[in-house]
Amino acid sequence: MPRSVPEKPLYRDASAVVDKLTDAGLPCKVVRKAPEVEGRLPALTCRATVDGETFESEIAVSPPRDFNRDEIGDTIAARRESTPHRAVVAAGNWFVDVADPQFAPRFAQALGGVVLKPAASTEVPEYRLPRIPHKPRYASSQDVADRLGRIAGCRDRETTPTGGIACNTGNPRDSNCAVVSVYSSEAKRDEELRRTIRYKNVPVRIVTAGNWSVNLCDFGLADEVAKSMGGVVVSYGG
Repeated sequence: MPRSVPEKPLYRDASAVVDKLTDAGLPCKVVRKAPEVEGRLPALTCRATVDGETFESEIAVSPPRDFNRDEIGDTIAARRESTPHRAVVAAGNWFVDVADPQFAPRFAQALGGVVLKPAASTEVPEYRLPRIPHKPRYASSQDVADRLGRIAGCRDRETTPTGGIACNTGNPRDSNCAVVSVYSSEAKRDEELRRTIRYKNVPVRIVTAGNWSVNLCDFGLADEVAKSMGGVVVSYGG
């Protein structure tokens, strides 16, 4: 366990952490619980909306009567390596893996923990973006997914850790992936677009306008989707 992580507070279980967040004005709805597996910390995943941004966090708590800080520290180290762009809040017998690092300090303050910053840089490069229309706008990711579905298909929908929707375009025999997102502001949209196109050797085609984006795995759909949805294509060759 990193030396900066305090020995207290301790929590009874992951549900007690959720209750503490709720009491602090950060309600986090439980969306799934991990099956109990010997050798793994009991955990659950909850979804919160803070300042208009929706994101998931995984909460893991070791039983307070019988826990080993070094074992928890090893779990945290493995988690930070596997999800280097997320932040971890930790103390005592627990940790919270926060999908959106900007809100980790709020969680830490509410829970009495400290923030272990992401292992990878979270700085967003100032890539030039095309002129993006202010409209159309959508109320939710579900609305964008419905619109995409009428154009190119959007099947097998699943909610992403940041509140977007992952789905499959095309038909069942020739399908491809897409991720739909809605943002609280155009500034947040641009930040996430730049974050997505930062990786070398990872080409990207994203359709965007207003407060939304559609990240398409099938690049051949980009122009058709942009025309039908009133957006533009952000293209990055990697």
